[in-house]
Amino acid sequence: MQDTEHNHEIFEEKLKLCREVLGQDSVSALMTTTCYSLGRFKEIVDEYVRLGFNSIFLRSLNPYGFAKRDKQKIAYPLADFIENYKEALDYIIDINLKGTVFVEGYAELLLSRVLTPFATGFVDLQSPAGVGISGVIYDYNGNVYVSDEARMMATANNHYFKMGNVNENTYQEMFNGEFLHHVISNACTECLPICAECAYQPFCGADPVRNFSEQGDMVGHRPTNESCKKNKAVLQHLLELIKKNDPKINNVFWSWITKQSIQ
Repeated sequence: MQDTEHNHEIFEEKLKLCREVLGQDSVSALMTTTCYSLGRFKEIVDEYVRLGFNSIFLRSLNPYGFAKRDKQKIAYPLADFIENYKEALDYIIDINLKGTVFVEGYAELLLSRVLTPFATGFVDLQSPAGVGISGVIYDYNGNVYVSDEARMMATANNHYFKMGNVNENTYQEMFNGEFLHHVISNACTECLPICAECAYQPFCGADPVRNFSEQGDMVGHRPTNESCKKNKAVLQHLLELIKKNDPKINNVFWSWITKQSIQ
């Protein structure tokens, strides 16, 4: 316990230093849920608020890197995350209604997709997927991967999503080559099995890297796909809140989308 408290004190000290150098609003913290986080989302949100953050992104575990390696120690049923997420979102809405501006990042992205015609730039919610076309990752050794998740897969000796190397391949070979064309052709929700007929399809996106890591191929199997289940559950909860047509909740949502104060 003492080590944990000491580590947190060091974190707060370094957070303060980062803000002094970069600016108060130039530092954010991405929250990743482990089994130890479940049942404590409200406490985590309160800590973010106490530390001066104005947003949080409640993220479930992704099947890459250390998270995949240590899955037996830190994983949990997806249903538990969804239950905690809904409770936390309701709590965050209440915080906003009490006068504290605080955004849940994933809800903000999905609400922008549902309530506006504008793109969010979030690669996981694009069709075709943003991997390799909206962003790429250059590793220290010159290797180029379609995403950071693909780079994390490479650390476990899975280089499937390596586009090439800057010392060995030309720009045209990497960015207009057969491999990237193959990835993108398997990353359009309008063409994927089940996604093509799904009511949530306009608000969702394809993630070939996650599908490959989780299910062994870029298309994936939607009925057993955890990412699909999560997106559907969160979207359904948001649509239920919108359907209530509660002016207070609507004002919170629009304040997040427009980045303006609650009217």
